[in-house]
Amino acid sequence: MGKSLMSIGVIAISANWILEGNFKEKWNTLKDRKFLVVIFLLFFLIHVVWGVLSDNFTDVLDDLRRKLPFLALPVTIGTSKKLNQKELSAILIFFLLGLMISSSIGFYKFVNHDYENYRDLSIFISHIRFGLFLGMGVGVALYLFTITQHLGKYLYLLPTIYFLLFIRVLGSGTGYLAGGLALALSLIYIAKSVNKKWVYYGSIALLFLGVFSVGFYTYREYQSFMTPREGVFENPPVYTAQMNLYEHHPELEIYENGYPVFMNYCPLELEESWNKRSLIPIDSLDQKGQIIQGTILRYMTSKGLYKDAKGVAQLTAEDIKNIENGITSIAPPKSGFSARVQESVLEYVMFKNNLNPNGHSLVQRLYYLQAGWHIASTNLLAGVTIGGEEKAYQDYYKSVNSPLSDEHRLKAHNQFLSFFVCFGIIGTLILLFSLVYPIIKTPINFMGILFISLSLIGFFTDDMLNRQAGVTFIALFYSLIFLSGTNLKRDNFIPDTVN
Repeated sequence: MGKSLMSIGVIAISANWILEGNFKEKWNTLKDRKFLVVIFLLFFLIHVVWGVLSDNFTDVLDDLRRKLPFLALPVTIGTSKKLNQKELSAILIFFLLGLMISSSIGFYKFVNHDYENYRDLSIFISHIRFGLFLGMGVGVALYLFTITQHLGKYLYLLPTIYFLLFIRVLGSGTGYLAGGLALALSLIYIAKSVNKKWVYYGSIALLFLGVFSVGFYTYREYQSFMTPREGVFENPPVYTAQMNLYEHHPELEIYENGYPVFMNYCPLELEESWNKRSLIPIDSLDQKGQIIQGTILRYMTSKGLYKDAKGVAQLTAEDIKNIENGITSIAPPKSGFSARVQESVLEYVMFKNNLNPNGHSLVQRLYYLQAGWHIASTNLLAGVTIGGEEKAYQDYYKSVNSPLSDEHRLKAHNQFLSFFVCFGIIGTLILLFSLVYPIIKTPINFMGILFISLSLIGFFTDDMLNRQAGVTFIALFYSLIFLSGTNLKRDNFIPDTVN
């Protein structure tokens, strides 16, 4: 749900912990749990220390405010009495209910076409983080299905299906990855609970088959996208009907419907004739937020038209409306996973050919990673400190004359790299120690494997801990699984004995 509810929840838990008292008992609990909470609190302490070294105290205070759940939740949960299974299940059910409410609002907007971009379907938080949370919801629902002993367990299949459907509607690559991985891990866990060797290894074989199928499909899409029609490069014309020169760039291997996008192209005529037929100038954005010039080129190419005055004249009124609405091809539009794969392939090809990256999330991320790695490698030991990241990134983009527009000049979108940028090698090693040590001291269990796996997806695909939603999610589940002493005993998720 929204940021306000997250803050209220953290404040309520902290206030209850203080009012409860019994601090001697809490101290004994802390000792019984081998001071794992103290180790984990190094994470927050490092932010305080590096904040003191910064000269941008406004950003430091804002960052520490966001990171407060890393102080409040480990202390309150890690020093309180163990939760029993009923209490843990209640917390997990509330998590599922929150996801149900948020995704239902998104579904309502989807059904009523009340959105411009699939990102708009995630109301309260980034669609990237929401996709990750939905994946966690899939795993949590199937975990509750597995441990519940009565017929009501089958009700947990409803949110599982619902979340998977909404991941498809949301169209987030992170959501597909998180949902697929959560489903895979859950199926292994369910198969293990059956305690039959053939069921367990059969499930693993099916999962490997699924991974292979996704890989093969992606490769097939790539080959299809990169394969031109026969004869499209033969005898390219030199002049248009108005005797202007065409541009031909066969080295730019981008195709629509088998036709090369950057062949038979006259920029002068295209701009003049398009601006006569549309109220959206050629250097503006279409309704999907894409640079409309690229949409025009791809749409006209998909029809086999030359990109000149004659080609624009051949566009129907419906074609013009389609282009303005951000439709890039006359080919039947793909949806869900297929659309995401096609979009990713296109963006990879664009990056490969050094084309305009703006408005294309995957390509932009590659530029962000380049920027982050350069900054980290030039500030190796202690990083640029909290509050210094923004200036470091902007200075880098200016120094290399980045093709990214100002609004797209962002940070790394990779939490590990962001650690290195901000804290350098010294701080990053301490941060990783604070995160990893409690994990290796906790018995292996399904919820732990699920949480770690999805957190790694979040860390590799986003600055997960730069937003309150990500911080609260990580702090809450980490504390419940690794610091609470809750009876999530070793369940042989990675079994050494299967009948």
